[in-house]
Amino acid sequence: MKQLFLQEAEKNQVFPIGGALWTRIHPEDRVETPYTSWTFDTTTTRMPEFTAPGLGRESNTVTIDVDLNGDDSGVLYALGGSAGGLTMFMEDGKLKYE
Repeated sequence: MKQLFLQEAEKNQVFPIGGALWTRIHPEDRVETPYTSWTFDTTTTRMPEFTAPGLGRESNTVTIDVDLNGDDSGVLYALGGSAGGLTMFMEDGKLKYE
């Protein structure tokens, strides 16, 4: 069974197994965006993680232009991918961040 697995893995180019951990050890090999600034509006719904701001691994400033009415609730900014994510939202007029 092990030999069959190794043959099939080789045939399907699975090796190296656990290769996704490589960029944790060698971040210089990580695919990253050339952009340093983004502008999102209501039409922005999704973007590939490698083109998004590198939250969690570098400093960022997020500026949100929004009109609020006191007890507003809803998501203002969210970013997520295979490495996790974050959300900034209003709940009963209070700003929250997870």
